[in-house]
Parts: sequence; C-alpha cells; structure tokens
Amino acid sequence: MYAQLGISLPRTANEQMNATRRVSQSGARPGDLVFFVSGGRAYHDGIYAGNGMTYDSPRSGKSVSKREIWDATIVFGRVTGRGVSGGAGRGPQAAPRGAGGS
Repeated sequence: MYAQLGISLPRTANEQMNATRRVSQSGARPGDLVFFVSGGRAYHDGIYAGNGMTYDSPRSGKSVSKREIWDATIVFGRVTGRGVSGGAGRGPQAAPRGAGGS
C-alpha cells in the first residue's frame, strides 16, 4: 500500500518498526502500522484500522483481512515522509495493549 504512495519501507516487520515514529495507542490513527513484539523485536505487523482492529495477513499465502488485534504487546508506528530506509525510529518501546504506551 505505501509503495503505491511512493513511500519505501524496509522488508521485515522489525526493520519497519525501527523506521517509523512511535505513537501511543491513544494517538494511533487508521493507517498507522501496528507491530506485534516479542523480546523487543517485531515479529509481525499490520495496518491499524482503528478501534482495536488491524488489516493483516496471518501468514504468507493467506489473504489480507480485517481482524481484532490479538496480542497484548504491541507498538504503533507512523510512517512519515517518503523514502523511509530504516534505523530512523526510536527503537522498540513495547507497551501492553490498553496502556497507551509511547
């Protein structure tokens, strides 16, 4: 989706998390990225749909669908500008879902 807008993102979820600007859960907007984190690293991501929902594919080869955010340890990231290349984020700052972490 971002490529269609001329925005380049790294390939992996963890690289994407590190290339985005952290936003709190209360500040997250539809279109932000939601990262599912374990051990300080993002293992999966999706596009935030609002109201605790995300658009994602459960695994390679499966269709993208809208579903409830299922994990408590998430980080929200906002893509800013064009040509995001990685390393521009503030690192993993996971907060339990509902805590409004930054």
